[in-house]
Amino acid sequence: MSAPYDEDLAYIQAAGFGGMASAVAPQIVAMLRSRGIAGGTIGDIGCGAGVTTRHFLDAGYDVWALEPSLSLLEIARGRAQQARFLPPASVYESQLPQADALIAIGEPLNYHPPNRDAEARLGGFFVQAATALRPGGLLIFDVIVRGEPSLSARNWTAGDDWAVLAETIEDSTGGWLRREIQTFRRIGNGYRRRYETHHVRIFDPDALSAALLRAGFDVRSAITYGTYALAPRRVAFFCERI
Repeated sequence: MSAPYDEDLAYIQAAGFGGMASAVAPQIVAMLRSRGIAGGTIGDIGCGAGVTTRHFLDAGYDVWALEPSLSLLEIARGRAQQARFLPPASVYESQLPQADALIAIGEPLNYHPPNRDAEARLGGFFVQAATALRPGGLLIFDVIVRGEPSLSARNWTAGDDWAVLAETIEDSTGGWLRREIQTFRRIGNGYRRRYETHHVRIFDPDALSAALLRAGFDVRSAITYGTYALAPRRVAFFCERI
């Protein structure tokens, strides 16, 4: 079993799955500017292949970025060379530098080992985020939440030199998703096949709002980023440091 977002899945992510980041980043920049954050520093948490990192740099912000996958981090470094990249690690095991805004789009906060207390880890992140932000700073993120319809499904997507098959199995009682992922990537005259398993915690949105309030945030939630509609059972949180 490969580590999450090892070399081939990172390549596929960068090649075929940057659409959400490209669509959402301008909406976030517009939101920051409307709240008086026209410059300063953005922390890009779970930056993936660096699509948002590049956009924030182009919008005139200083950016530090955090990504646990070394393979994705290498791609992001090539795309956004002016950013400051933290050592590869989970946000739950990192010390966050100061920032005017913290952004975590594409559900990076949902990833947890199945033997860990995900709610406690996320609550600890909220406290650390409040410490890293100045009063009036913004924490913006999206997560998968409990509810309907079921997210159990099989999906197949392919590009010119890759393909990926993902089976999502939802345990609604336990509040987890397990994603079994097979990747196929052209290497020379053949295709390399690899496997990954991702464990994803599903959260209760009301419990998250309560934890954010306790950490010192004013909280608003929505199922869109501006004009961009999120996938089913995704909720975006817009949190101002009080």
